[in-house]
Amino acid sequence: MIKPTTTVGGSTATVDSTNIQVTLQSSFGSTVTAQFPTAQIKSIRYNGNGGDDLFMNSTKLASTYTTNATGTVSTSLQNGAPTDIQPGQADQLGVFTVGSTGQVSIDYLFDGAAYRGQVGIYSLSGMENLTPGSAAYKAEAARRIMTDSTLGHVVISVQSQSSKFEANLPWEADYHNGHGNYKGPNTFAMKPGDTFGIMLVPNGRIMDVAKNPSIGGDSTPLFSIPKANPYTLTPQLLGQLGDLDGHGSLFSFEDQRLDSGSDRDYNDVVFQVTGARGQATPVSEVVNPSRNFTTTPIFQSLEAYAAEREAADTSTVGTFKSGVFTVGSTGQVGVNYLFDGGGYNGQMAIFSLSGMGNLQPGSSAFIKEAARRALSNTVLGHVVIDKAAQGARTSTTLSWETNYNHGTYLGNQTFSMTPGDKFGIMLVPAGTVWQVYNDPTLTGKLAPLFSVSEANPIGSQQLADFTGQGTTLGFEDLRLDTSSDKDYNDLLFRLSGVTGTAPALASVVNPLKNLPKTTAAATILA
Repeated sequence: MIKPTTTVGGSTATVDSTNIQVTLQSSFGSTVTAQFPTAQIKSIRYNGNGGDDLFMNSTKLASTYTTNATGTVSTSLQNGAPTDIQPGQADQLGVFTVGSTGQVSIDYLFDGAAYRGQVGIYSLSGMENLTPGSAAYKAEAARRIMTDSTLGHVVISVQSQSSKFEANLPWEADYHNGHGNYKGPNTFAMKPGDTFGIMLVPNGRIMDVAKNPSIGGDSTPLFSIPKANPYTLTPQLLGQLGDLDGHGSLFSFEDQRLDSGSDRDYNDVVFQVTGARGQATPVSEVVNPSRNFTTTPIFQSLEAYAAEREAADTSTVGTFKSGVFTVGSTGQVGVNYLFDGGGYNGQMAIFSLSGMGNLQPGSSAFIKEAARRALSNTVLGHVVIDKAAQGARTSTTLSWETNYNHGTYLGNQTFSMTPGDKFGIMLVPAGTVWQVYNDPTLTGKLAPLFSVSEANPIGSQQLADFTGQGTTLGFEDLRLDTSSDKDYNDLLFRLSGVTGTAPALASVVNPLKNLPKTTAAATILA
């Protein structure tokens, strides 16, 4: 692995290369060597005659950039970070999708900048042929914002309104006072399902950009969409807008260009979006650690306030009939793998439904986003059971099938989610969530199945409730319109720390293969 050097503040620092050399050697001497960008290595699968071995990359990849505040700053980059994104994913950053009601609320929460600017949202519909960052693009975005219609709105005017929270910070004064009153969440009409971007004029008005899209200095507009910003885009410059907590609702603009002047404290214009959800670079992966707003006491209060509003926002979750689960007050979701009644070795994952209400259930976009969230291993989702690598709590043979259990039982596993958030469950019957993310059009035993029936082929109910409590659940790992035996014990598990609903087992199970009526039921379901 190459270790280049760079000079920062007169001293030489070693930084990690963007490439890594991988050498695989067999037991009989042959080798294969190749070089890849580090961010692209998620796993290595060895296909052998005695079975496949999968090696997952859990390493936190390091990156280095410089600021005018403290010199070298090194952070972890993983799960959607600037240099760890899939082809095309950068194009999704800074894009927001309007929820089912069409009512988008913007809540101005913190002012960490001396500039007095404006923020506007603009519909992206029909702007596909405009080059982001061009004069035509800026002019059209500003024009739409000034219409105060479903095409766009001015949503924050720092000159005439105050943020909800204020504080002196260790590295800067309180910029909150003297700019009008806090207006509360402002609600604006947009078209349900539409997408929009966000423009910040750091120290001026959006009207001035509409009149002169080539305006410069501190009135040069900055955008949530990386390609629209006024500098040559690199992986380290994807975070002009940052996601403060990874939920797609709480954001902050850096009001100085990332390529010159920004201190990367991500508190300059902090706001919450409800009625829509968006994607942006996680602040935790690009923030200046000596000016990390998210570690301050005022941010903890701000985040708690935003979490309540986010949990109450149902417009971006979807209207699923069942198979939806709500995270309890602790934010800890327990998953206990009880029984393996299926011959496939696949994976089960949980994923937040927040912001997915406008993705067609079962579509490639829905499947890919569900898989992306599950792979993030954050409050957005987790892979919670891997049948190839772990065993169930109870191992026994049933009258209609053999004992499929193998591996070590790991006990009740706990995963962090957001209190009040709603999530769905995905089962990849005979593959991995990573395979699904790479190709959401997979078919057969690699195609994912979901707790929400609307996302399944023919709308089938693949998940059943064994006890009527909404927590002891079983997946049927074959589609109901294929050769399924409908015993719903192929992956039997218990959730804790959540509430939810699924079809009662008695309403969907094959009566000849009903596990609760067997002598083994008391042990398995205990």
